[in-house]
Amino acid sequence: MKRSAIKKYGTLLLLSCGAGFIFQLPFIRETFYIPIQNAMGLTNAQMGSLNGWYAIVATPAYFLGGIVADKFSPRIMLTFSFLSTGLLGLWFSLFPGYTVSRVIFALMGFTTVMTYWSSVIKAVRMLGDSSEQGRLFGLQEGLRGFLNALLVFVMAAVYASFSDNIKGAAAAIRLCAVLLLVIGVLCWLVIENTNAKEQTESLKDVCVGMVKCMKIPRVWLLAGIVFTAYSIYGLMSYINTYLVTLYGMSETAAANLGGIRYLMQGVGGIIGGFLADKIRSRLFWIYLVKKLEKTREKKEEQR
Repeated sequence: MKRSAIKKYGTLLLLSCGAGFIFQLPFIRETFYIPIQNAMGLTNAQMGSLNGWYAIVATPAYFLGGIVADKFSPRIMLTFSFLSTGLLGLWFSLFPGYTVSRVIFALMGFTTVMTYWSSVIKAVRMLGDSSEQGRLFGLQEGLRGFLNALLVFVMAAVYASFSDNIKGAAAAIRLCAVLLLVIGVLCWLVIENTNAKEQTESLKDVCVGMVKCMKIPRVWLLAGIVFTAYSIYGLMSYINTYLVTLYGMSETAAANLGGIRYLMQGVGGIIGGFLADKIRSRLFWIYLVKKLEKTREKKEEQR
């Protein structure tokens, strides 16, 4: 394999690893909801409020993050995001209480979205030309799922090694935080610095462009698809807590179940990415859906 290909896919692996790890901290409820709740004596409403504060900052950050990504190099933005989120994770592992935790989650809304999300998309896009985008993003999403699953399995093992559930959860959170610090250093060493200011637009032009996009019906259709998918994804994050609370599943087993979910995400991401490059025609997908619908109707008629 050529050196350029090794660097290309090595960088993609690093970006996938970071993508799988960085969101584990703000969404730590998916794995250690009950231990964190017990450690700080929080109600379910307060646990939900922590993620509410994250969302308050993260939601507008999705709109503004693209502007930030155009102004600064992905190397700078990603290094900052990983290092700052790792430090916030170490702070949260001390279980400092409800008030301070709200501040931590709000700050993570900034470091995982404003400075990270658009920058990592830009970094992946820069790894290949237009014919490779589906494959690159599919591989990134697939590797993210596999690596996230591996992290969850390791965190669950660390948690299970402690007789005290609270100490076990703190150790697992610190492990994730330290890994983010390591990834931040590697990003600075591996990702090439680029002059990101060459083809940027003013804030006024961006706002005008956003208004024009909002007038396109297809944009709202795509937004609805993404909204629906992420709504289901959000609901799935409470499955672990549901099984522990109502069905008596052990917290370690529930965490491992979350890891299995990420494995499925990995498989789907890779397959979907390659299909996106191989089958680009919208007509094909319309034909496929119609064909399946006709098949279903024939089966119903036979019954």
